[in-house]
This record gives sequence, C-alpha cells and structure tokens, in this order.
Amino acid sequence: MELVVGTNCYADIAGYNELMTNNFLSNNPIRVFWDSLDDADKKSLILSSTSKYDKESFCYKGFKLDKEQPLQFPRINVYKKVIDCPDEIKLGIILNSLRDNMSENSTESEMRANGIKSFQDGTGAKIELEYSGNVSKSAMKTGEGVYRDIWETYFSEYSSLI
Repeated sequence: MELVVGTNCYADIAGYNELMTNNFLSNNPIRVFWDSLDDADKKSLILSSTSKYDKESFCYKGFKLDKEQPLQFPRINVYKKVIDCPDEIKLGIILNSLRDNMSENSTESEMRANGIKSFQDGTGAKIELEYSGNVSKSAMKTGEGVYRDIWETYFSEYSSLI
C-alpha cells in the first residue's frame, strides 16, 4: 500500500524525516533509530502507526471537516476554524510506534549495557529504560495503548479526554 497523505497518513517519508530532523538532535536515540530504518520500514511504520493511533476514541477537540474523511484531521474547532493535523499529533503517532519497536530492538539492550537509564527529546518527552520490575510513568500506557508521557506531551492538548 502506498502512502497517501490525508487518506492513510498525515505525512510522507520526507515529511517525517523533516519532523525528526527539526525535533531531535542527530545523536538522539529516537532519531538514530528512525534514521537507521530504510524507506520500506519507514513506510510500514507510518502506515501501521497512523492506523493504530488515529482513533475516534481519542475524542479530539472539534469535529472532522468531512464526516466521511478517513483520518481524524483536518478538524473544525469551536471557532469554525479548520485545523490541519498538528506536528505534535504526527510526532505522537510515530513516536509511540518507534518506542514499541525500539524496545523490541537490541538498541535498548545496548543502551542499558552502556549505563543509559533515560533520554529525552527537546520537547520534554522522556523515555526511561526499565531495569527491574519497576514501571516508570513513561512506560505506562493509556487505555488506547499510547505511552502516558507521549500522550501528555503530544496528544493531550488536542483531546478532550482528561
């Protein structure tokens, strides 16, 4: 399946590459992992992430511009202004899947072995690596399957859920 912006994704590979470049330093583990993916893997991640996290149940503020549109954005806010998908939502969608894939990847084990306990991006979202049976706030997920810290940083402003 091809990426069709506005139908099955909010940005193409070039758009997500730009978001990653603009939001993460080149040595940030999230960006390093993203940059290590080939285009086929990026495409797969974009499609699966959008499908998984672009949900009606997120209760985004406002209303869909067209009730038949396949994605949650664009939306109309209470002031009848059209809101395109914010970069925060695009990042939240992809970061949640990247974190899931990073934890399945040996990168996390390597980081642990090197004594790295946590890292964060420039927006304040923080990823803490698990070392024991303890579960950090960043490792907890909402009922929608989104990591709590990613939800708070990227989604919450646009959702009416508390």
